[in-house]
Formats: sequence, C-alpha cells, structure tokens
Amino acid sequence: MLGKFRIFRVFCIFMMLCTVIEDGRAKPPARIIGGVNASIEEFPSLVSIHRNGVYICGGTLITNKHVLTAGHCAVLQLPKSRIYNMVLSARVFTVYAGSNSSKSSENSLKVEEVHVHDNYTGDSSSDFHDDIAILTLKTAVEESSEIRPIALASRNTEPGEIGIITGWGATTLNGPYSSTLKKALTMVHENEDCWTIPDTQLCAVISYGIGFCDGDSGGPLVINNEVVGVISNAEGCGEGFPDVFTRVFSYLTWIREITHPKE
Repeated sequence: MLGKFRIFRVFCIFMMLCTVIEDGRAKPPARIIGGVNASIEEFPSLVSIHRNGVYICGGTLITNKHVLTAGHCAVLQLPKSRIYNMVLSARVFTVYAGSNSSKSSENSLKVEEVHVHDNYTGDSSSDFHDDIAILTLKTAVEESSEIRPIALASRNTEPGEIGIITGWGATTLNGPYSSTLKKALTMVHENEDCWTIPDTQLCAVISYGIGFCDGDSGGPLVINNEVVGVISNAEGCGEGFPDVFTRVFSYLTWIREITHPKE
C-alpha cells in the first residue's frame, strides 16, 4: 500500500457531509466500499481477470484484443525473497467479459502475452510507480451491448472532475470480494493533496466511506466515457484518504506501442 498520506485538507471534512449525485438526483452515499450495484451494460469495457481459476483483479478492454490493468495484477510477488515484479506466464490468466458477476464462466478469453511496464518494480517502497500492464488476448472479442472497448484518455485529467470507479472488490475492509459488480463516484484532486505521488499518478476521493478496496485493483477510473486511471493502491478502504491511480494519459505512447505496434 501507499505510504501514509499527509492529512487530507479540511475540504475533505466538508465533502463527508455532501451527498453523491447519481442519475441526476442527490442521494446519500450508498453503503468497491460505499458502492451501489451496477450493470455490465453500463460498463461494457470492464472485465474480470482470473489467475489459475481465481479472481484477482479488474481490467479494461481498450481494443478488441487488449486489456489494460495494473502492473501488480500481472506479476508474482515474493517479499521474503525480495521478488516483487516477476512477470507471470500468459497461460495462468483467463479474462472474462460481459458479465455482472466475477464468477461467471461465460465469455472466457485466453491471454496470449503479458506486458508489464519496464519501470515497474513492485516494491511498496516505490509507491507503485508505473503500476500498469496490458494483457494481449489470443482472440479478438466480438462487440455487443455487454462487451465493448473504451477510449483512452484524450487529455490530462484535472482536479475537480468527477469520475466513476467500478469493480468486484471487497465492500468492507478485510471482507470477501463482491460477486456482483459495484460502482461509485469519486473526485480527482491535486497531486499535492496526496502524500508524494508523481505526475504519472493521480489521486481521487469524494467522501469518507467511498473508495476502492482489495480486489478492485486494475479496474478503471472513467470520466466522460474515457479510461483516465487504473486502480493502483490506497491507504485502507474508503477511509477518507485519497485513492491512487496510474494516470493513463501519461502512458499513451507506451500503450499504443503495444496495441498498435506498426502504426
């Protein structure tokens, strides 16, 4: 996890009293952490990633053959041996698309190649810099209302923008993963509001009790129908501290070298 954040600004206390705007109506945050049920038709680019048959992370279809996720979702970490970034074989991964459930066995997709950013070390002391990976699928997906790639960030994300996070992670700290898809709103903040994160990351929080948790890693932060962030790490789960994402806009060249190598 990211090291201790600096105490978040008094603004966050105000936000704890605010309501969340959803579907055009003001509502108190529902008791991802603090999320509400979602439908895959709302987020057809979202996929679940399984390793050796077990759900581990979320991911995002960015082309018909490529899934964007977090670097730590694609590596073997053995802290006692000081191994943090051993890239795993493609054959241990299976991607499932087009389902509200992380346990669905429909639309099973095999992985052909695993790409983890060369600068990702996996060591928590690095604060998970360059925490980004791409899984290349063996076969292209067929698009439908439940399966469809999403556009990459077309510009840098600005503080104050409202986005949506989605996933099948735990809904309580140290709790079990959710079998049904959840969504929640969040708001982007200045990087200086977080501990010490580089420009290649962004942070977001909207209220105490809302945020991502274990099992949400690798999923997207979506703003204006573009994936602008990849869920990376946080201090606790929905505890009012900013969640940290890999900033997609900072990696567009790296991403396109993998998804469109001949262009």
